[in-house]
Amino acid sequence: MPLTEAALASATTSAVVGLIALALAVLAWRARSRSGNAQLAFVAAAFAVFAAKSAFSAWDVATPSPHPVPHDELELVLSVFDLAIIVLLCLPLLVKARA
Repeated sequence: MPLTEAALASATTSAVVGLIALALAVLAWRARSRSGNAQLAFVAAAFAVFAAKSAFSAWDVATPSPHPVPHDELELVLSVFDLAIIVLLCLPLLVKARA
């Protein structure tokens, strides 16, 4: 079954969001390298996970039916990505920076 226009738009949007997240991960990593602030590594990792989540979502939506990942499992996988992102963004607030 060919992709619908909505599925194609959704996959394209997810891919663009993933590319932006990947660019932000690189920028955060470069900022960490320049500033020496090790906690920016957590931010870079969060953006990298966000990029991976977007790539996974785009891949699943762009795959014609039947989708490789059933809907319930897809929701679980995307929620695990979300949890990882939240944890990575909170870690700099919880972990004391080393001097």
